[in-house]
Amino acid sequence: MAQKNFDILIFSLFGRNHWLASQLKSAGMKVALMDLTPLYQKGLVEDWEGPYPLIFSDSVARSYSQSLTDQDRSELLSRGPSLRVKGKGVFEFKSDHAEYILNRWSQKGLWMSEDDKPFTDAVEFQNLWLKAFLKQWRSNTLKSLSGVDPSIQEFPINSNYVLRQPSRRGYMESSTWLKDTGVEVLETTQWWQLNFKNNGWELFLNQDDTPIVAHKFILGLTSYELQKYSGQINVPEFDLIMPAAFWVRWRAQVPQLEALDFIPSYSMYLSDPEFGVFSENMITLIKRPNNDLDVWACLSTEALSAFEFQQSLQKSIELKLQGFVPELEGLVLEDLRLGSDLFSFWPLYKQKNPAKKIKYNLVIDSPESWSASDSHSRYISQLQMIEHLKKAFISEATKKKGEFKQ
Repeated sequence: MAQKNFDILIFSLFGRNHWLASQLKSAGMKVALMDLTPLYQKGLVEDWEGPYPLIFSDSVARSYSQSLTDQDRSELLSRGPSLRVKGKGVFEFKSDHAEYILNRWSQKGLWMSEDDKPFTDAVEFQNLWLKAFLKQWRSNTLKSLSGVDPSIQEFPINSNYVLRQPSRRGYMESSTWLKDTGVEVLETTQWWQLNFKNNGWELFLNQDDTPIVAHKFILGLTSYELQKYSGQINVPEFDLIMPAAFWVRWRAQVPQLEALDFIPSYSMYLSDPEFGVFSENMITLIKRPNNDLDVWACLSTEALSAFEFQQSLQKSIELKLQGFVPELEGLVLEDLRLGSDLFSFWPLYKQKNPAKKIKYNLVIDSPESWSASDSHSRYISQLQMIEHLKKAFISEATKKKGEFKQ
């Protein structure tokens, strides 16, 4: 079998890098992608989907929004996400009353373009806590509101918000869509070997096959996820970075459908603005079909490893939820029930990880390299990556052309 050569090889998970691959292909590069999602047999699509709605600003490319919404049933949140703050009321991001609520909460900073800086006093915090909260909510670092990463993009408050009802079928169909764009979608196998060699990469899908060769390699997995395959991949100087916290999901059932009528499709409940998104201080509710309700919270790795703390926290969440849904029953941390070690989907780290240098022709496009986890932040990050790779591709092609003329 003849050797296959590509400009870029991508390892992806849960469709993270599909749109990126399609755009690199449209820029003239020869792209191959292997999506490892089929190997996660115990994974549940709600965990892959995460605790955020899809966020599309007016400037987002239509191809990006379509790549995320065409395969599954999606609901446009006409009033946007709902944020209920204890003692303050409700802020719906796209409600006709949104500006009135922000003014009542003295959160005018959300509409302005002040430079980000640490809060210097309590008065400043009271005026800007919501702006900081919307960064902390999406952040990949475990920081207080006053220390939230200033590199996170401003939240595009006047965006379109979409709640997707994900399915495994939808994720698989995304690979079919990718094939239609001209990207070579590789067969996902239980055994494979990837090596860096001669300023490029060699991928063996089967032990006796001719290798697939690529100049650059884009890794769409975190090092925590990658350790599942540590015996099969050789990435120089790629150290394991352990997350400090994760977003995790409980599944609750509500026997009476009417009990869910007054709950928005996507809502957040915040107790103490100064404490931010951590633990039971903020819980996110996402309505699913069949009277199911997904409950998300951000927990430290220490909390996840302490069974007594989990029980205490779950009881606290149940009591809080009963104030909104008295009929709630069957609250279960589903990932633990399945016995899978998949608390890797939505990680937070103690500090912003230094940008990994693009050497060994290796590029990282996973939660470890993103400044934030929401779809808008990923879009901005991937746009920048596309421009960088296009410039490198043109430069290398020009250099080769010059060498050929000589």
